[in-house]
Amino acid sequence: LNSSIFAPYASYFFAASKNNISKTAHYSLGFSVKNIFDLYRFELEGYYKKREKLPSLNISTKSFEYINGSVIGFDALIKKQYGWLKGWLSYSFSRSVKNGDLFDYYSNYDRTHTIKLLVKMEPWENWEVNAFWIFSSGLPYTPVIGKYVKRTVNGFDWDLDYGKKNSFRYDNYHRLDLGITKSFIWNRYVAKFYIQVINVYNSKNPFNYDPRPTDTDNKNGGEKASYPIPTVGIIIEY
Repeated sequence: LNSSIFAPYASYFFAASKNNISKTAHYSLGFSVKNIFDLYRFELEGYYKKREKLPSLNISTKSFEYINGSVIGFDALIKKQYGWLKGWLSYSFSRSVKNGDLFDYYSNYDRTHTIKLLVKMEPWENWEVNAFWIFSSGLPYTPVIGKYVKRTVNGFDWDLDYGKKNSFRYDNYHRLDLGITKSFIWNRYVAKFYIQVINVYNSKNPFNYDPRPTDTDNKNGGEKASYPIPTVGIIIEY
């Protein structure tokens, strides 16, 4: 409870009793249109989730409490299925809220907007070039708004004072991945040799917020990753 060792992941544990078992009622409605102009497919789905007994950390008391919440949103997808140029474009809207005793706040994984674009091209026989781009709204986090001196076994030390839960957000997340694949026959198998580079334009995306008593600003403690990641490999199909 006093460490960010699990951030930005969730920690899982057993409910203290059968009265604290989480449950969710999930409602969804969607439709799809196939073969638009004999090339495209369109899908749209909306959903609503009513959630009960969600374990949530109370930063002030450093303890878990069980509260209710809800999720509402929709997903839209348009996909080109045929031809030398294929791919899809998707958009997701989502709002995930927890109902605290004093105020409502966004869940840790709340992303308001997410856009994904995948393009696949076949410029030559047995060659494929692909590009994947993603943009999403920043995740919420609880900011440190001050610090104070507290007594410890060794004397006095600084401690952090947190603000309203999940009232700040990370910067928006975005990146571009590029790849190329060459397929060929090897004995009785199909082999695909690929090269891929993740985060081509070196986007500095945030992934954690880990404040310390030595910080001098409520945005200090943000950690970002920004380097491209190349990958080379081969896939054997039989």
